[in-house]
This record gives sequence, C-alpha cells and structure tokens, in this order.
Amino acid sequence: MISKVVFGTYNGEIIYGFILENEKIQVQIIEYGATITKIYMKEENRDVVLGYDDLEGYIKDTCFFGSTVGRCANRIEAANYIQGRKIVKLEKNDGQNHLHGGTFGLHKKLWKGKVEGKSVILRTTCKESEDRYPGTSEIKITVELIGEQLIFHYYAESDEDTLINLTNHSYFNLNGHNSGNIFTHYLKLNAKLFMPCREDLIPDNRICFTKDTPFDFEELCQLEKPNDKNNEQIRICKGYDHNYIVDKSNNSLGILAEIWSEDKKVCLKIYSDAPCFQLYTGNSINNVLGKEKSIYKSYQGICIEPQLAPNAINSPWMSSPLIKKREKYQRIIKYQFNGGE
Repeated sequence: MISKVVFGTYNGEIIYGFILENEKIQVQIIEYGATITKIYMKEENRDVVLGYDDLEGYIKDTCFFGSTVGRCANRIEAANYIQGRKIVKLEKNDGQNHLHGGTFGLHKKLWKGKVEGKSVILRTTCKESEDRYPGTSEIKITVELIGEQLIFHYYAESDEDTLINLTNHSYFNLNGHNSGNIFTHYLKLNAKLFMPCREDLIPDNRICFTKDTPFDFEELCQLEKPNDKNNEQIRICKGYDHNYIVDKSNNSLGILAEIWSEDKKVCLKIYSDAPCFQLYTGNSINNVLGKEKSIYKSYQGICIEPQLAPNAINSPWMSSPLIKKREKYQRIIKYQFNGGE
C-alpha cells in the first residue's frame, strides 16, 4: 500500500511524503532531497533510521540524514578534475575538497514524486548553473517495498559529459533511532580490501587488506568502539569513514553488508551493483535534535553507502563516475530486512 501525505511547505511549495507500507514495515520518503525519513519495523516497534520530525529539520540538516546524494557522492580532491581539455572546478564545501555534490546537491533539491502501480517515482533536474557540474542531468529514482525488501533503482542521463555517482545516505540504528550509539550492533562486510585516507579524508592511493586490522569485518562480529590510540586511520576519521571494495564482479548485484541489532531481532542486509561502499559510523554527529525530541550524538547511526570510490575521477585505476553525453546511468540498492535469526 502506498499513500501520499503533506510533509511540509518550502518556498510556498507543498512537499509531499510517500508512505510505503505492509504488515511488516512502514517506510516514508519525501520529495525534499528524495530523503528516507522513516523505516518503522512494526513487530519490533522501532524506527531504525535517524532523521527529523518535520521539514525544517531536513532543510537545516548538515548530516545528510536519509538523503539522496550526488551528482557525485563522496569527495573530490581539490574540488576539480580534468574533462577533455578543460579543468572543471566544483564547489569547495569540505575544506579544500568537494563533498556529495556540494551545497546544492541532490540532498537539497526539490524532487517531484508520483505513485505508479506499486512504486514511487521521484524525478529532478540538475543544471550547471545550480551545482557547477557540466550539463543538465535528468535523474529518476524508483522505490518499491516488496515484502521486507526496500529497493531503489537510480537512473540518470545528461546532455553533456558529466559526473554521476548516486547513493543514499541513511543512518541506521537497528536498536531504534533514539537508542544511543551503534557499537552494540553486529556487522559483517563482504570486502577484503579498504582504502586508507589522508587527514582531509581523501584516499591516499593505497588499497590495503583488512585482515588483522580494525577494518576486518569478514566474519559477523560486534562493532565495538575502535581504539584510536592503536590505529592511525581510526584517529584521522574519529571512527570509520572509509571506502571498501566489494568482493564481487563489477556491475553484478551482490551483498555488501549485514547488520544485526543488539537483541538480534532486526537484521539488515544491503545489496547493490556498486563496486564499492563507504562505511561511516556517524563520527561527526554533534548533539543534533532529531525525531521525537531525541538528541543524536556521535556514533548513533551507521551508514553503508554503495557507490564508486572517493575521488575516483582523479584516480584512473578506479571505476570512473564520468558518463558520456546521453549515456544512461543505472544503479540499484536493495535493503533486505528480516525479523531475526
């Protein structure tokens, strides 16, 4: 069942929310930022994503809670890259670097949503005059709730060569959004390799094995708070904020991560055709007023962001986010929930 509700108004325009619901799960996604605002597990009586009670919270948000991010997710070094014979200069919105499409990225766009059959369709247009990326890109997302699977299909096309690398930035806390930090969660990652980063969080061009490091989650284990005194990478990021390379063939749909709540009543498995994902443990959340007047603190949510590698456009050995004029971009992300072992 899908219903359409008024979530708020922005610059005089009504912003709608779409509620996808069955006997197990209720999900809400809004037109502002194509943002997931709720994933409510009915049997367990818990909302498992961080967010805000109203539209004003999302307008002021700096954490990307639940948002669609792009045109190009993650960081681009020095906020520029070479395209053909010119240097494309993007906004420096993360120190000297570019992050998640900039101040006016997809997370701050007004999308137009509608219901088509059993899906919600969200569309928006990105113009060079708005975000500094070359060309005008048409972007579409389809959202479906099939049983306990929440499935996102991403599509994009541009009238010029440009960068496209889309993902969702939901922060999950399977104990409940207001239950405190995520270090009692259990985590398993389908990755043997990760990319260490510099002080500015740009990858340092190394690809390292996770084995015998705090980054090894090949077997299901409790996340626990990492000790920054024993690992330089944990110190730099104040936790986890690193790109992992998935153990699968490029462009094939495969599992990226498996997360369990402390009580083992909620399990989330994340699948995608993306070659990489960013593991982020909410290190920079700082006393944010969230849903139900909750105060979110550092490490209150875990993000698994399927995408291409950070700064891939300046790293020719990685899959590139550059798409050609009229080339059709596609990405799939699937969130599979279930109620226990």
